[in-house]
Amino acid sequence: MEHIFDLLLRGILAYFSLLILTRIMGKRELSKMNFSDFVVGITIGSIAATGAVDHNQPFTNYIPALVIILVLEILFSYLSMKFDKFRLLNNGEPIILMENGRILEQNLRKARLNVEELASQLRLQSIFSFQDVETVLIEQNGGFSVQSPSCHHGSNEHC
Repeated sequence: MEHIFDLLLRGILAYFSLLILTRIMGKRELSKMNFSDFVVGITIGSIAATGAVDHNQPFTNYIPALVIILVLEILFSYLSMKFDKFRLLNNGEPIILMENGRILEQNLRKARLNVEELASQLRLQSIFSFQDVETVLIEQNGGFSVQSPSCHHGSNEHC
């Protein structure tokens, strides 16, 4: 019975630790996850989960690791805001998948996508023909940005 209460207490501590860390890191972490944000989330979750179930160590032994990850994330976010080169290193840059209405096969391979996956992403944005597209980028967070020819030529309808 003591084991169950210990596990329950550790789970509650892990949950509230994650809530506090997420609040400190800010809403950006939730709404615009890029690759480094994803890695930080997995790392923090893994540390908290291990602390919740490891009965050989008190949960408080895991708090310094969580704080170190938090400090590194805040430092990297600050450096990314201040220095463009660091932002590119940390977050990467968008990849142009279509330009001037042409599919860039080499960039599709770089993004590890095929033409069918690109078409599927366009359909999710209510675009059903490649002819209706001027430019497509895959952003650092995995989202797709699409510019139609009418946007490029001055019409603001559907832009």
